[in-house]
Amino acid sequence: MLTVRFINSTLERVAPAWHCPAWDGSDACCNPEFSGASNDVEYVLDLVDAIKSRHNVDPDRVYLFGIATGGFMANRIACQAPDVFAGIATFAGGVWAEKSRCDPPAGTSTNVLNIHGEADLTVPIEGGVNFAGVPFPGQNETVDTFAAKFRCEPLIASPPGTLVLPVGDGSAQREVDAKVVTFGGCANGVEVEQWTLPGVDHFMENSTSYAMFDAALES
Repeated sequence: MLTVRFINSTLERVAPAWHCPAWDGSDACCNPEFSGASNDVEYVLDLVDAIKSRHNVDPDRVYLFGIATGGFMANRIACQAPDVFAGIATFAGGVWAEKSRCDPPAGTSTNVLNIHGEADLTVPIEGGVNFAGVPFPGQNETVDTFAAKFRCEPLIASPPGTLVLPVGDGSAQREVDAKVVTFGGCANGVEVEQWTLPGVDHFMENSTSYAMFDAALES
């Protein structure tokens, strides 16, 4: 008998040469041809179903992790089909600026982990606008949106030292002491959690990145 803890499927959006290949995560990121109106969510869900049909997958242990444009896409899925995944984690990913467009089906929710570097110049942590002037929310607003949609209780901030990540040799800082905030008491017993990484850019050092992924898998 062979037991496998993880089945890892890395998804890449495929498009014709004359189309933008980026995930269509919202009206601000990152596919101006669709602006959040594509069938990318259905595409991802179809792939999940295909994987389940070929492998013995525990449906209660299916997770989604998105980075940057993939983070926006993962958050869009959390808004449209949260019950498909046991948890959705993102790095440098926002959600709809117009909160009403994040509209999970009644009674559905999922665990959400939102991670962002304070020094991110590509997707600023405080939010901003894209090249076309379409706004996207910052990390706090993104997390607040999910906490409200999943009917969570007020946030609880963890003390310093709760999550400490390493940095590479020659870094200007000795370590990354993440700011951890958790919204508990959400619908269906899920949690919405926020990790803010001081001094971390959009393109983090390998040692920090690996440790972040390990911590996310353990959370």
